[in-house]
Amino acid sequence: MSPKLTIYIGRGVAFLSVVFLALAYRFPYWWVIFMCVALWLAFLLSYEFFVLQKVAPSNVLLHVSTFVAFLCMMYIMHGIKIHKVPVVQLLFLIAEFALMSLLLTERPLVSQFHYLFKPLRRVKTMTALFDIFAVATFMYALHVLLQIPFWPTILVSSLITGVYFVFIWRMYFAVEVKSFILWALLCSFLMLQFGFVLRFLPFGYLVYGFFYAWVAYIIQLILRFELSKKGLDIKRQVPFFVANAFLFVVTLVFYVAWV
Repeated sequence: MSPKLTIYIGRGVAFLSVVFLALAYRFPYWWVIFMCVALWLAFLLSYEFFVLQKVAPSNVLLHVSTFVAFLCMMYIMHGIKIHKVPVVQLLFLIAEFALMSLLLTERPLVSQFHYLFKPLRRVKTMTALFDIFAVATFMYALHVLLQIPFWPTILVSSLITGVYFVFIWRMYFAVEVKSFILWALLCSFLMLQFGFVLRFLPFGYLVYGFFYAWVAYIIQLILRFELSKKGLDIKRQVPFFVANAFLFVVTLVFYVAWV
């Protein structure tokens, strides 16, 4: 099959993700959500198996988790009454289509244009961080809105964060997954502790998820450099750490509502 046809089919599957996302949001019943996710997963696996002729489990996991992440964010949007603004709903659906189109056509694009490998790898990394943000935000929203105990929500968030870290590292290092398990557990523990600290600050769930994902990005980046052959060059990273610390404090002071 020609790469162009493969790309068009991939975009068609991306459009179906938008359709199923809109249906799951419009009819928020558990059986509708389950059917939408299951049907889209069937189309996704068919695309991977019959069109790309190779099922990549890590890619399938990222595609499905991103679909669920967008759905979670749309439900949160509904909870804070933004759903009454049609433009916001449309922007969410456009973002879903654009991101899924890139993710689903990554392999045929790279086969045609090799220079797109690194940019698309960065897109996948930022997609994983968006999923971490969505998971942390949704879990904390369950605690705030439904009064679910905090410890199971942050435990789920931290463990899922560790899984995403392994996914990101696997894109940069061609080693077995078991090589990252100990590091992923360590990162999950760090994010568990950080999540508990964030709970005592006057954050809503969106701001909570934002700071959680921000720190998650920095931690995975530090360990990614540390696991590389060159190791972590502290001197080169000092400006990055200082800039992030400054922005972190500024955001904390001027953006968060302390009252």
